[in-house]
Amino acid sequence: MAPVGYRGCSVVTTVTIRAYAADTGSGLVDVLDALKVHSASLFGHAEIAFEPVAIFDRPFSTVARLRIVPHEAAPFYAFTKIYKERPPRPYETARTTAEVVEQEFAATLRLHTALSGRPGFASPRPIARFPEHGAIITGELTGRPLDRVLRRARGVSTPLLQSVATRIAAWLRAYQTSAATGETSCWSRDEGRAYLDDRLRYITPGFLAPEQRARALALFDALAGQVTGDEPLVPIHADLCPSNILVLPGGGVAVLDFATAQHGTRFHDLAHLYMHLELCRNRWRQRIGISQVQEALLAGFAHEPAMRDPLFRLMLLQHVVCHVTQVADSGGWRPRAAVRALVRWRWEVLMRMPALGGATFAMDGRHQCPSDASTRSSGAEASAISPISSTASPSRD
Repeated sequence: MAPVGYRGCSVVTTVTIRAYAADTGSGLVDVLDALKVHSASLFGHAEIAFEPVAIFDRPFSTVARLRIVPHEAAPFYAFTKIYKERPPRPYETARTTAEVVEQEFAATLRLHTALSGRPGFASPRPIARFPEHGAIITGELTGRPLDRVLRRARGVSTPLLQSVATRIAAWLRAYQTSAATGETSCWSRDEGRAYLDDRLRYITPGFLAPEQRARALALFDALAGQVTGDEPLVPIHADLCPSNILVLPGGGVAVLDFATAQHGTRFHDLAHLYMHLELCRNRWRQRIGISQVQEALLAGFAHEPAMRDPLFRLMLLQHVVCHVTQVADSGGWRPRAAVRALVRWRWEVLMRMPALGGATFAMDGRHQCPSDASTRSSGAEASAISPISSTASPSRD
């Protein structure tokens, strides 16, 4: 069965794949041909069949789920992700698809090596990359994305989710130490402020009021003034969110999609996931204890309460600004007024977190998310964390 969200092909032939590739310009046929050419070096045998069983066209990439059939061996599955060229946004650093592929493959390989054999952790096996085609191929893992677990969590106990959060925190610690690359730079207050203001200026005054920008910068200055000593940069995922975390059978975890992996502060990924859990609370009207899950995540990461650390709060502020900027920039077909309302609602919800001032930024409790009706989970679907047998799809770009 194909992963949810994928275009399944009941009868897949070379003709249908070539027709799809010709229609979309995805480059899938070129990648399949490259896999066949290099099959001897990649799999130890030249006689291997590659059968696409599902295709999904995403905004910034095309993903195909492949059934790989070695000669006289059991078949297995892998994902091929082919990046699309796109112009960078004004606040982004330009990268070619070849650069993205090389960086993601290197990060995936480094992590796979570092965590190999460690109980409770797993990572996608890097199989191949073809920078000339903007493609990376990784092995498939079995599990359920954390966002689906949370969305259907009415039948899942909070303690089970807390144990998953603790395992994620342990994964973060292991990644930051085991996947170290010799980086010696430290966090820069000036660079951090410029990074924040680039995005604030991009959405002010179109989406946020000038006083909101000024308040965010004042909060940054106040928190940055409390950071003492040098803060060395460590390996970070840079997009750690529930859709990129896989809950494995038995409660273990794996993290997917290292396209944005780089170096940052020790609290970067922790604060990013904490913010997305806050969004889960408001987006799906969860009855599970999101606060307890957040507390388990923080407690599992550090002995000292991260919530009191000004650097954690700075990272949280940075992620809030980045998130609302992305929402403003990806309005798509929605009317501008609707996008503006959604941006401001998200801003108010996230800025009222206790770590960022709480009541200082609080909104009227009667307000609702403009898109709440479309994002609320339907039905009383219940699912347990363990065992999990559904096949996980890669995260959305």
